[in-house]
Amino acid sequence: PKYRGAAPIQWAVINGDAETGVTIMKMEAGLDTGPMVAVAKTAIGDTETAGQLFERLASLGATLLLDTLVDIAAGRAPFVPQNDAHASLAPMLKKDSGHLDFHKPAHLVSAHARGVDPWPGAFALLQGEPVKLFAPVVAQARAEFVGQVPGRVVAADKHGIHVACGEGVVSFQELQMPGRKRLPAQAVVAGRGIAAGAQLA
Repeated sequence: PKYRGAAPIQWAVINGDAETGVTIMKMEAGLDTGPMVAVAKTAIGDTETAGQLFERLASLGATLLLDTLVDIAAGRAPFVPQNDAHASLAPMLKKDSGHLDFHKPAHLVSAHARGVDPWPGAFALLQGEPVKLFAPVVAQARAEFVGQVPGRVVAADKHGIHVACGEGVVSFQELQMPGRKRLPAQAVVAGRGIAAGAQLA
């Protein structure tokens, strides 16, 4: 496996990986270091959250295990050593792991937000208060989006709030303002909870 540790699914999404997968391996004293018996890969969707991916991988892993158990029991399963140089640490997420950095490119901001969904959830600060952000989509390039300050809400409409990043713009289709419930961005914008020109940090 590429990631070793408590949160491999989340980090695969956060880091913007194109694919991930499941591995059947022999347990060892080390952290996910054992030899591999079988691997199944799958693409990560452009809008897929860690929670959605978790459900898919659970099913994929169960199927792979059933297909592999007979060979393990019969002693004919291959045990292939891992290449430690290809492994990365996937540490447990913390509550503040959801704080977005809009200085990063839009596709990585989107990946970060999806990777911390459902927990701890993506957020940014608006006038010092946390705003939770959901359902990110990398926005299509528009002339008025170029050269904006990272974190600036460059537009707010029925399609979401569009936030400038280090490169490009990411649109969030659902929001949760401080002390309020989660709503479609259109409802928040209509209620004047947030508008173009607001600065997220």
